[in-house]
Amino acid sequence: MIQFISWPFFRLFFKFFMHLEIKGLENLKSVSSKVIFAPNHAHELDSWLVRAALPWFSRWSPMIYVTAPIYAFKESNKRGWLGVLYRSGILQYVFALWGAYPLERGNGDYAKSLRTQVSNLKDGYPLCMYPEGKITEDGKLQEFHGGIVYLASETKASIIPVAIKGTYKLSLKNIFLRKARVFIYYGKSIEIKARVKESNKDTYEVLVNNVRENILIKLQ
Repeated sequence: MIQFISWPFFRLFFKFFMHLEIKGLENLKSVSSKVIFAPNHAHELDSWLVRAALPWFSRWSPMIYVTAPIYAFKESNKRGWLGVLYRSGILQYVFALWGAYPLERGNGDYAKSLRTQVSNLKDGYPLCMYPEGKITEDGKLQEFHGGIVYLASETKASIIPVAIKGTYKLSLKNIFLRKARVFIYYGKSIEIKARVKESNKDTYEVLVNNVRENILIKLQ
């Protein structure tokens, strides 16, 4: 409900202050609500961008987000006021209000760490998950983890590569001075037809790199 009610505000905010440019919506015409949006991750605002760039009335609302485990917020090395928001738990609470569920401790076992997200997808909710696992520290696209492949394999959900450009080290000053230029592109759907075992590392790597390459092309 919060996502739906706040959509006009965020859409206008991003359009006016950040000159948001949206591409690739035509690639989503035949995509159902059982979908994993897989964006690169350079800023905390990325989660709001992914939803605001989609149509207001759509089958991808409400969207469920995947955030880092609770302990990762408390151990954050972010500095300044943003570090306070992380370590105090405030930001985690804000993400939860927006529709985010943290990963569970699984020590590399996707079945344990992603069981909530599997349930979300099987219930028909669209999911947003950052394959890099964290915000990039150098502005470059990081290596991807295999969680998106596991989820798609277990639930038969489509994967949509999402490229976000212009949010790395984006400051409040540049936002309100309207110096920001943000671009978001929704790629073509990637389908995983057969179930892939976690032990099949080579297949996981090929599939994950396919998603990564689709994003990397649009970031260059």
